[in-house]
This record gives sequence, C-alpha cells and structure tokens, in this order.
Amino acid sequence: MTDSSADVPTVSKQLNKLFPKYQQKSRYALTHGEFAASYNKLLTMLIVGVLILTGLLTLIFVFLNRQLIGARRKELAILYSLGYSKTDVVKIIAGGIISQFVGIYLGATLIVYLLKTFLLDRFSYGAMFTSLYSFSNQIVIVIIMLIAIPISVLWGVSSVKKKKFIESLR
Repeated sequence: MTDSSADVPTVSKQLNKLFPKYQQKSRYALTHGEFAASYNKLLTMLIVGVLILTGLLTLIFVFLNRQLIGARRKELAILYSLGYSKTDVVKIIAGGIISQFVGIYLGATLIVYLLKTFLLDRFSYGAMFTSLYSFSNQIVIVIIMLIAIPISVLWGVSSVKKKKFIESLR
C-alpha cells in the first residue's frame, strides 16, 4: 500500500522489476499497464452499449406512450371540453408516463432480484450481477430514465392539439 496515489506508478514499476513473471492486477495496471488497451476497449463498448440501449428504450417508450395517448384521446378531449386547460391535460399525460416509468423500474428491479436470488446465484454468471444494486449503477439507471421521460412526455404532449380533440368528440 502506498502513502499517496502519486507513488503508485513508481511502486508498480518496482514490482515489475522484482517480479517480471507475474502480472499486476491493480487499478493502475488496469488503466496504465498491459490491461489498459483491453480496459479502454471494454469501457468504450460499455458506454456505446448504454447509449444505444438508452436510445432504443426511449424510442420504445415514446411510441408506446404515444399509442396510449391516442387510445385515451377521447377521454382527454372530454376533459378538455369540460374546461380543463391544455396544461392540465399535459400534467395528466406526464403523471401517467412518470408513474409508468416508476412502475417499470420497480417491477424490473424486483424481477432481476428474484432471478438473481433463485436462479443466477446457482451458476457462475450470478457473480456478474453482484454490483447491480450498487449506488452508482442505480444512478445510471435513473439517469437513463430521466433522459427518456422528458422525451416521452414531449412527444406525447405534441399530439395534444385542440383540433384533434374536437374530432375525437364527434
């Protein structure tokens, strides 16, 4: 163990000289040593994968919510004709979408927990899910949701037009 993080490169080089046949598996070796290329490639793949997954999930939720709003158009038109303002209708749509996202998040978390507890822990793959419930991973999931929710709400609200409401009431 070093006294400061600035000493890590020096200690790593000294350990390499003392034990040339051994591989170092430390954070420093992972980011600066022989594993650096693999680490950077894996990190890039992870980031690109998360971005692609975020984009796909956002598109799926946006289209599902747009269909849901289309199915509720008559109900929203009645509320609009009863004197509800467009902002009230937007709040109703946003509340529905947010509650849907929270429900999906809680349901998925429960399903993954049950799968991990009763199935995955019995296999070697269970070790891959040990940090799933860590604070940093949960923050990433919440950030993905915070990206998808406004896009979904904005797209859903774009379908709220007075002319379409009037047509729905006929």
